[in-house]
Amino acid sequence: GIHGSVVVDDERGSDLAVAHLASLGHTRIGYVGIAADTDTARRRERGYREAMARAGLDVRESWLGFGTPTIAGKFTFATNCQAPFLMVVDLETGKEAKKIALEGRLIASAAYRDGFLYFGNEIGEVYALDAEKSTLVWTYSNPDRDQQIDSSPAVTNDLVVIGHGDKHLHAIDRKTGKGKWTVPTRAQIDCSPVIAGDKVIFGSNDKQLYLVRLSDGEVLWKHNAGQPIRGSAAVSGDRFVIGTDNTGGKVLCFGK
Repeated sequence: GIHGSVVVDDERGSDLAVAHLASLGHTRIGYVGIAADTDTARRRERGYREAMARAGLDVRESWLGFGTPTIAGKFTFATNCQAPFLMVVDLETGKEAKKIALEGRLIASAAYRDGFLYFGNEIGEVYALDAEKSTLVWTYSNPDRDQQIDSSPAVTNDLVVIGHGDKHLHAIDRKTGKGKWTVPTRAQIDCSPVIAGDKVIFGSNDKQLYLVRLSDGEVLWKHNAGQPIRGSAAVSGDRFVIGTDNTGGKVLCFGK
């Protein structure tokens, strides 16, 4: 049969954004995008650079950032998958307040709760950082599992839950940084888990969708989606929706 789709012109989008800002008289135009190792990111960055060149504007590499920033108090914290640091920017002035050097690049966005930031890096470590003091509180790691973390964590009062390139979903004690439980899958977990009540919903590149109990990680339900799952679920009431990856991807809805 015929499969239709609606796609975005990534290069053109960046081009229009730069042209609009330049027409308003702006000259120091930066770029914040998703992880730089994807085709989508490469097209968007290329559109930005070409538009800047046409406008006769310089591009400084320090103006390029990758990963969604996280707002915490009077600062925003931006990860950068091109360099091993967390950038801290003053929201009022827009100026860089600090760079926090870390071991390994940060791929996914940080999660914020009760004054602390939580995030993973490219060598499989998970950090807890005091947002006000910009100091590390704990680091969670396993020397036998140093694969890249592309997942942003979900955080409760007690746990930090995060997907991992080591094919496991990890639950970490939020106060101590000690591991509480893991859920094994058959492929890396790129998506960010979603907590709904006393359950956790996540997908894996093993094409399975998982529903696990938050307290102990027991798998309560599993569904073979037929395609890798790299995005996160959206929850509303008694239902949740999630999409699959690859050409001909599907949008799946579960619930009552």
